[in-house]
Order: sequence, then C-alpha cells, then structure tokens
Amino acid sequence: MQSTVLPPLGSPLPFPNSSDVAILKYVGSVSGHDGVFCGLELCGALAARGKNNGSVNGMAYFQVDTPNSGLFVPLRKVIGWLGTSNVNGNGFSSSNIFSPPNAQQQQQQQYGSPAATLSSLGNGNPAVGENSNELRRHISVLEKRLVQRENDLRELDVQLDELDATLRTNDARLARKEERFNRYKNDKEDEIKLLVGTIEALEKKVGDAEETYAVKLRQLEQQKLGSPGSNTTALEEKIKTLEQELSVQKEMHASFKISKTMEINELRKAEMEAYKLNEELERLREESVDVVEAENLKRQNEQLVQELESKRIDIELRDTKIKSLEELLKSSRGENDVLRNRMQSYERGVGSSSGSGVGVVSQQGPNAPSSATTMSNQNLLDENGGLKVFVPEEKIDPSAGREDFCSFCDREGHSTDDCPYEKDNIEMF
Repeated sequence: MQSTVLPPLGSPLPFPNSSDVAILKYVGSVSGHDGVFCGLELCGALAARGKNNGSVNGMAYFQVDTPNSGLFVPLRKVIGWLGTSNVNGNGFSSSNIFSPPNAQQQQQQQYGSPAATLSSLGNGNPAVGENSNELRRHISVLEKRLVQRENDLRELDVQLDELDATLRTNDARLARKEERFNRYKNDKEDEIKLLVGTIEALEKKVGDAEETYAVKLRQLEQQKLGSPGSNTTALEEKIKTLEQELSVQKEMHASFKISKTMEINELRKAEMEAYKLNEELERLREESVDVVEAENLKRQNEQLVQELESKRIDIELRDTKIKSLEELLKSSRGENDVLRNRMQSYERGVGSSSGSGVGVVSQQGPNAPSSATTMSNQNLLDENGGLKVFVPEEKIDPSAGREDFCSFCDREGHSTDDCPYEKDNIEMF
C-alpha cells in the first residue's frame, strides 16, 4: 500500500472531480478555526470556486495571482485527496510532485511545522510509510494541544470578564458610598456655617452693647463733672448699675459662646457617628443580600439533591428491569437451544430414514445429504440462532460507472467536493 504524504509548498495538488489542479501555498493554523489547514490557490476553472485572497479576518497567509482564487481546506481532507489520487493512478502521486532534495531541505528549514516536515521524505525510501504515519500522529497530537490551549484561553477570557464585572460592581458601590458621604458632609457643613453665623451675629450684638454702655458711661461721667454734688451719688449708682449690666452681658456672651462651641463639637461627633452607622447599615444590607443569595443557593442545592435522588431511584429501577430482561433473554436462549437441538435431531432422524429406504446410491446421488444441508444452515446462523449479516468478500465502490456521484452522502446530482451534506464543507473557507 502506497503511503500518502504532503508535498512541499508550491506543488500542484489534485482536486476531486476536476482535471484542474490547486497550488499548495500554506500549511498551518488559521485564526478563528480549530485544526490545521492547507491554503490552496485554485487554478483554471477551479478559480471560480475560491472564497478569499489568502487572507482570513484581516490576516494574510499567502498570496494568489487570480483574485478570490484562494481556499483553506482541512489538512486531513487534502491528505484524503492525495490518497484517492494515488489509488486511482491519475498521475498526482506523491512521488512525482516532490521537489529535489535541496528544495526539500530549504522547505524543511523554512517551515518547521509538523505538516511541512512531511515534504522532507524523499523518493524510494522504504521507511516512508512509517515516517508519514508517525508525523501524522504528531500532527494529531499538536492539533489536540492547540485545541486545548484555545479552550484554556477561552476559559481565561471568561474569568477575566467575571473579574471585570466584579471590579465594575465594586467601583459603582464605592462611588455610591462617596456620593452619600459627600452629601452628608455638605449638609453638616451648612449647619456648622449657620451656627458660626449665629455666633458672629451675637458677638456683634455684644460689641454694640458694649459700645452703647461705654457711651452712656462717658455721658454720665461728664454729667458728674458738670453737675453739683447732690447728684454725684445718683450718678455713681447709675454707673455701677450699668457696669454690672455690662458684666452680666459679657458673662452671658462668654457662656453662650462656650455652649455653641460645645454644640459644634458635639455636632461633628454626631456627624462621624452617623457616618459610621451608615457604613455599618450598608454592610448589614450587603450581608443580608448575601444571606438571601445563600438561602437561594441552599434551596437550589436541595432541589438538585432531590432530583439526583429521584434519578438514582429511576436508574435502580432501570437496572432491575434490565436484569429481569437479561434473565428472560437467558431463558429464551435456553429454550431456543433446546428447540434447535430437537430440530437437528429430527433432521438427523429424517436423513437416516431416507438413507435406509434409498440405499448407498441415494447418498452418492446428485442431491446433497441432509447433514450437509444442516451444516450449511448452521453456517448461516449466529450464536443466538438468527441469520448472520451478509458481508461481501470484496468492497463495493458505489461511484463505479457514475459520472456525477458523491461518495460521502451516496447521492447523485453533485460531486464529492460540492456535497451539501458533508461536514468538511463547513470547514472550507
């Protein structure tokens, strides 16, 4: 059996159901698609089937001479094409499309991927089949690793999105707290400004009163100096009274100022306590939300446990039913064996009775003995007594004698590469 290997870049490749060829331009992974792909430039009439210019998602992988003549095909599909062309003998075997050894070495040095190293296998090498199979296994392992890494990257992207969502939630919560604190702070500062304004107004009022009393004292002193001695005593009494009133006003002002200062300090303390209480209230609200979520999760977990228990019971019932059916099957097989033995003994009895009536000539006549018929019937039955499935000795080719037939869906009217039911067509882009 001739092994199928991938030719070097720039080599022509056969295209199914077409006399034109495709040029191999690229081998490797493609962004946004899983697996290893071959970049082909379709030539001749095949160019109309192209789907790109060698670029996918804005990334160029190879260049084409004819616009929109590029096509990316899975590596396993191209290898299948090569295997089909080698078997059919259409002149596109791997041996006559290889480049010289020097070109092979240059391609191997330039393209170090496992798919490109397939081109380094020369003609006439007896170990080509083993090496190509080993390289295909290596390619399969690399494809699985690539898919695993892409899955890991997707999981990391999901985790990153979750972290971003958590960060945005925390930022929004912090912004709400800052907004509440600033609003509360502004309200308290307005109250403090109002108290300070009241104190300043009272201080101004006290100052005005002091000036008024000072003016009255000066007037009384002038009257004392200019008045006779009889009025001196009355003026002194009046001056003492005014001085006492002024002292009382000063004491009242001082006590009022002290009380207002204490009120301001108490207000600031109350502001701080209110802020702390607000923070504690917010924390308790968040904890209450977490408790509600935990209760919901607990209820969901209990529901899942109940569902699992019901599923387990259903499985046990099914296992019991399966065991009963197996026992019934065993008993049916035993009855079938008994009936088959009875039938064989009956056939042997019929054969012996017919042999005694006809003699030796009947055993050597053209009709076959009943024992041979019984053996042929036994060869057509399986171990359960049923008819065996017929398997032809040679594999049948359903496309033999048909010009337009798809070997993938077993339908006429379209070729294999244009099969609308083929899964690989989805991967061709």
